[in-house]
Amino acid sequence: MKKPLIFLASLGIATTLFASQSAAEADREISKLATLHQQAVAAQNAGNYKEAERLHRAVVERMVLIPDFPANEQARQLSNLASALNLRGKPTEALPLLHRAQGFLAKQPSEDPAQYSTLHFNLGRTYALQRAWASAEQQYIEGIEVLTKARVSDRTYLFEADAGLAYVYWKTGRLAEAKSRYEAALQFVRTFAPRSHPVLTRWEREYQAVIKELGR
Repeated sequence: MKKPLIFLASLGIATTLFASQSAAEADREISKLATLHQQAVAAQNAGNYKEAERLHRAVVERMVLIPDFPANEQARQLSNLASALNLRGKPTEALPLLHRAQGFLAKQPSEDPAQYSTLHFNLGRTYALQRAWASAEQQYIEGIEVLTKARVSDRTYLFEADAGLAYVYWKTGRLAEAKSRYEAALQFVRTFAPRSHPVLTRWEREYQAVIKELGR
């Protein structure tokens, strides 16, 4: 029998963890893990990235203590931690975690296309922070392709790719493309994120910088 636990990724993307209930102790540990993850999500969505990193680290540390914890779910949580690290400007720490996540998914593939797209998008952000523009663009495009093949069109799963590609286009001089992508991302995010949210504030600032450069 499997018990579904709802896990939320950064900025409101929902994913599901299925955990084995083979023993009462394992079930208690899974419950503790779910609570930690929910706390990490709340901190990250509130813009408290230092606390989000701490809590995501605690999730990663705890999950390896649970017998038979699924490899593809380990991949998901490593990707979540990498996301928090990227938000704190730590791509060098994030990259090996994402490579480990890729290894876990190779060992046990996921049936969730959003998990693969999110991994690509996190890699895209990591490479962008390292100014590896070509690699960043490739990861964002591959993530979009995963969703396209799965016929996923929900903006919830695509807006981060729009913003990520916008940043890459801006930094590589493709201003018109950057403007279009920022507008697509911002139109969606403004519907649910408070104006004070750090990510929205950053994207608004970057968008205005693109507009200013286009006007020169």
